[in-house]
Amino acid sequence: MARTTCPSTQQYVRAQQGQGSGTQASREWRYEVLLEGPRNSNGSRPFAQRIGQFGEFDDEDLYASYNIAGYEWNLHPATVTLAAGHGSQLNDDFLALAELQYAPTDHITTRLGVEINTTDTPLRALKDGVNADRYRAELAYRHDERGAGAIGVMATDFDDSNLRQSIYGYWNQTLYHLDRWQVNAEVQASASRNDEVDASYFNPRRDASLAGVLTVNYETPIDYRQSFIQSVSLGSGRYWQEDFDSENTWSIGYQHRWELTPTVNFEYGITRERAVYDGVPEYDNVISAGFVWRFL
Repeated sequence: MARTTCPSTQQYVRAQQGQGSGTQASREWRYEVLLEGPRNSNGSRPFAQRIGQFGEFDDEDLYASYNIAGYEWNLHPATVTLAAGHGSQLNDDFLALAELQYAPTDHITTRLGVEINTTDTPLRALKDGVNADRYRAELAYRHDERGAGAIGVMATDFDDSNLRQSIYGYWNQTLYHLDRWQVNAEVQASASRNDEVDASYFNPRRDASLAGVLTVNYETPIDYRQSFIQSVSLGSGRYWQEDFDSENTWSIGYQHRWELTPTVNFEYGITRERAVYDGVPEYDNVISAGFVWRFL
C-alpha cells in the first residue's frame, strides 16, 4: 500500500490499468483515493484511503476493495505510520499496516514496513481464498535534487505456503534541465524467488529483470503559476525466468500533466508495454490518471 505525502491537507486520486508487478498480474485496474488531514503543531496527521481493484480472467470478473484509516506520527528524524481497515468482495477481511521511517541525514532514509493482508495480493490468489502478508526493508539515498534511488528487500507470505522473497533497486536521474525542457532517466532491477506451489496466480520459481526508462518533458506556461507538461517515455529491458529463455521487454508512453494552481494538478497517460509471463510475450496497454487537490 503506497501513500503520497505533502505538507498540507491533500486529496489524492489515482487510477491505473495494465500490467502489474511483483505479486500483481496483467490486465488489472487499480484505483486509489487518499485524503490526508492537516498537520498539527508537531507535524503529525491522520489519513484515510480507499483502494479498489478489478480484473478479468478466463471470462470472469474479479473485484476487491479496501477502506483504510491511519495516523502518521512525526518524531523527527523518525516517522511512524499505523493504519487499519477492512477489505470487501474477494478480500472480506481485516488488514493492518505499520511503517517506521528514519532519516538520519538529508541524504539517507531507511524504511521498515509490515502489511497484514496486503492490498497487493493478486486477484487470482484472492479468488482461490489465498491472502498474503508483506514485510519490507528499504534504504534510500538522495544525492541532490537531480538524483535519488533506493535498494530494498521484501518477503510476501501467502496463505498457500508460498514465500516470495524479492530484492529490488532503482535510480532516478535528471540528465538535462534547461528552460522548458527536462530529460530524466531511471534504471531499475529486481529479482525474486518463490516456493513451488499449485497457484493460479503468476508465480515463477525464480526470475530477474533489468530495465531502463528515458523520459523527455516539455513544459508550456499557460498563465501565472499554471503550466501544461507533455512527457514522452521510452523503455527497454531484459527479463529472465527459470526454465525459460531470457526475453526483451520494452515500453513507450505519452502523458499530459496540468498544473492549474499551486494546489490543484491532474495527469493522464497511456503506455504500450511488452512483458513476458512463463516465456510467453504479452502486449499490454497501461492507462493511468491522477488528481491532486491540496487544501491549504
